[in-house]
Order: sequence, then structure tokens, then C-alpha cells
Amino acid sequence: MKRLPLALTAVFLVAALVLGCAPKPATPPAPQTPPPAPVDPDARNLKVAVLSDARNLNPYMGMGSTETYITGFVYDTLLGYDEEKGELRPGLADTWTVLEGGKVLRFELNKQAKFSDGKPVTAEDAVFSFNFVKQARFPGFMAITANVIEAVLVDQYTLDLKLMAPQSGSLRLLGTTVSIVPKHIWEGIQSPLNFPNLQPVGSGPFKLAEKVDGQYMVLENRKEHHRHQYDLEKITLTVVRDETVGIMSLLAGKFDLLAWRVDPAVAEDVMKNPGQYPNVKVAAAPSSSTTTVMFNLRNEPYNDINFRKAISLLIDQDKLIKDLLLGFGRTQGPGLVAPTMFYYNDKFPAVKADPNAAKALLDQAGYKDATGDGWRETPKGDQLVVDILTVNVPPQINVAEYLVAELKKIGINAKFTPLTAEALRNRQMAPDFDVSLFNLSFSNPDMMFFYYHTSRGLITGGRVAGFNYGGHSDPNYDVISEAMRAELNRDRYVELLKQMQEHIAGVYYHVPVFTADVINMYRDDRFTGWYNQPERSVSNATTYRQLRPK
Repeated sequence: MKRLPLALTAVFLVAALVLGCAPKPATPPAPQTPPPAPVDPDARNLKVAVLSDARNLNPYMGMGSTETYITGFVYDTLLGYDEEKGELRPGLADTWTVLEGGKVLRFELNKQAKFSDGKPVTAEDAVFSFNFVKQARFPGFMAITANVIEAVLVDQYTLDLKLMAPQSGSLRLLGTTVSIVPKHIWEGIQSPLNFPNLQPVGSGPFKLAEKVDGQYMVLENRKEHHRHQYDLEKITLTVVRDETVGIMSLLAGKFDLLAWRVDPAVAEDVMKNPGQYPNVKVAAAPSSSTTTVMFNLRNEPYNDINFRKAISLLIDQDKLIKDLLLGFGRTQGPGLVAPTMFYYNDKFPAVKADPNAAKALLDQAGYKDATGDGWRETPKGDQLVVDILTVNVPPQINVAEYLVAELKKIGINAKFTPLTAEALRNRQMAPDFDVSLFNLSFSNPDMMFFYYHTSRGLITGGRVAGFNYGGHSDPNYDVISEAMRAELNRDRYVELLKQMQEHIAGVYYHVPVFTADVINMYRDDRFTGWYNQPERSVSNATTYRQLRPK
């Protein structure tokens, strides 16, 4: 055999290499695929700090902030209310109709609604709930359901509320405040006023999945709500009891939200020094809730309008807003309705402080230092000591301290007594007080009736019948407030509400101190969708529906 020329041999060798015929080098190892990132079990768990435990989850009895927070997620009402638009929206009811000139309210329920135990929500449950609340006489609901004769079943998903008289605010008042409970559970409750309901079953978007007394509570998304869907899997409420502990834990990333009105000093520091508080935000929203000085008009000298007016002249709202609220608030006129309300009467601006006028008014009314001890006595010569009751929290205590100092400057011996929120409410309801700090809001116009109508201040069984703790009584005001509640013409309705503000401004029963903003603190590094809403700041229904993990 002939040998190939050396050049051709080289060509064949190159071809062999190209075609892969030559021996292959060792195969390099395949690149390693990184393991998937671990799934964060808390990615959809909103962590909220609260100051108090939930001891009563009866939606008709529990009044603490943590209790109402939980029951608001666990239970539905027939209707909702859009604070910003000022209009009703569907809740358990898809539609509602006013019949018989306002004496009958008809509700048609959503047929997909279910309780957390799987049972469907029917009109029978709603009928039971309204009649149960009325018959059990829950203290906070007696006034609300006073105009209801009875709830009546129309068909499986329709009910009527029959009213004693047509009232303009009944649809909102009844539709948005009475939680609907399952009849199959509650009809067996023998002592409803003592039922803590610590394993609640409701139709709301969340259910109470876990509760460790004094430590934490876990709300779990049911994912089958008939109207609202949430991206959150859980909301974990942890009891911290102390604001400082809560704030430090928020800074450390242990919480996403503090569920209370934050101290203005803390909010100011965060806003001025954002670099020191990474991912921590402050949201401040205007409120219609006004801090007032409330007098017990049943007792002397607080039944004397001259004495009450003199005290009102000592309150420098601008100074208090600057010094105590650090600017997070606004002044309030003696009509007590916030300027943001559609029926606000602009004839009553905030009263300017005038201590000299206060002293002159007291002198004229006979409150003088007759004994020479430096303190004024009553016109009858009795010793006068003003004791101001307040809830035991820093902002309110600061207001009480200010008032005591101002009273002493004009010769009135004064002191303040701090109490827990529950103890203060009991003293007000007894009514065992002379002067008390009080938070008052007319965001619902019907409250102008409940805070001031004579019937709401009557004492039965040792307790004030309604929210008129100081016993304001005026037949003329009663007539106007009753007409307001029965008026269906909107223009006339607003006119009556403005007349009521004129009366309120002239009696000095509640004297405004200031209207404080609602201040929330939260973190924005885990969730997006926070929404700052008037009256509620970021802890509101829109926020919870919009929150998404980042």
C-alpha cells in the first residue's frame, strides 16, 4: 500500500479532529444550579403590635381597641360605610330599600356568604341578631336599636327591620353597627351579657385561629369571603402593653404596624430623622374626634354656665396643639362638629383663650376668695375643688396637668385623677364625676342626638341611659334633635343639624380642647399598599385589602 503524502496525512488528521473522531478530552463538570430561595413563612403574615389583650370577643360587649379590631375582621354587618365618599356600600346585604315612608328597611343578603364553620348565612341569622340584641339589652346597643320594633323574615335571604318612626340616620346606624351572628350558636346562649365568645364564629374575611391569653392572637384568612379578598394569609396581634416596647420592636423589624395612636413626640422624631429609622414611616390623618372637657351638669357649680364658660376661656388650643401635639392637630369651635363634615356650621370658630376675661366672669358670678386663702369659693361660700378625671395615658394626662395649672392661676383649687379606660367609663356612666376629659365625635350625625338628648342622660339602675353622661337637658334641643332624626329631606336635615350646633356652642357642656390627628407608625419594607385615610390613618379596611408582600 502506498503511503499518503505527509501533507494529506495532516489534512485527514485535522478533519478527524473536526469531525470528533479524535480522542475527546475529559468533560468539565456541569455548573451547579443554586438551590431555590427558602419560602418565607411570614411573607403574608402582617405583624401588628397592640397594647391590650382581647378578653371579650362578644361583638355586642367587647369595647377594647384590640377586641373591636378582631371582631371587625371576624364579623360582618349588613352594610359598610365609605368615610371618604360619605356613602353606604354593600356588606352582607347586596341591596337595601326604604319602604313605607321610612318605617321599614328591607335588606337582601348575598347568597354566597358563609360562616367560618361552613354554614350559610341566611336572613334568619340576621333577624335573630337584631331581635337578640334588642331583647338582651346590651348597654352599648340599647340606644342604637331603640327605634326598632322587630326584625322580620321575608324569605330565606330577605329581611325587614320595622321601625317605630322613620329616621334619616337609621339605615346607616343599624346597617353598619349590628354584627350578624350565627343563630345556630347564639340561640343557646343563656346569659348573653356574660358571654365572652372567645371562640368566635362569624362570616367576616378572617377567623380567629389561635389565641394565647396575654400574649398573642392570630387571625387567619378564610379565602372564601363573599365580597372581599385579601392577599394576607394571617394577621398576628402581639400584646406589648407598653408603647416604648412596641416602638423599639417596630424599629427592630419585629412588627409591621403599631395599632394605636402614636405619641406625637415619637412621630416628630421619626419624620425629622428618617436616616435613623430605616423603613419606618409615620402617617398622620385628620380626625373628627375632639378632646373635650365634659361637665356633670347635675352638680354645682358645674350647672352654672358662667363657671363653664370661664373654664373654656382658659383653654389655649393653639398652644396645646403646638406644645402637646407638636402640630399634629387642629383647633375646634364650640359647635364641636369638624369642618370636614358636610353639615359643619362655620358660624362658630374656635374660642380664643382670655384668662383675664375668665377671672372677670367668675368675679361677676360670685366665685371669689372670701376666706383669703388664695382660692375662690362658690357663691354660697362652699369650698371649691375641681377634680378632673382622665384616662391614664400621656396625652390626656398632659392636658389634665395643663388645665389644673391654668385653673390655679386664676384662683381655682384643682387636681386631676388618672384612671384606666374602663374605670373612667364606669365613673362617667355612674355618673360619679364633676369634670372629665372626654373624646367626642359627630362623624355620624345621629350622635348629636345620643350625646345631648335629655333621654340619653336619664339614670336607670344606677347607670346613665346613653352617652349623655353629664345630664344635658333642654326641651327645645330635644324637639330639634328628634325632628332631625325623622327628617328625610336632605336640605332640611342639614339645616336642623346646623341649628343643633348653634345650641351646642352656647351651652358649654363639652368644651373643646383640640382635635388631634390620628398618627400611625408602620414599616414599608415587607408590604406595599399602605393607604392613609382620614379618621383612621393607615389602619383601615382599604389598607388591609391592598397590602401585598414585596
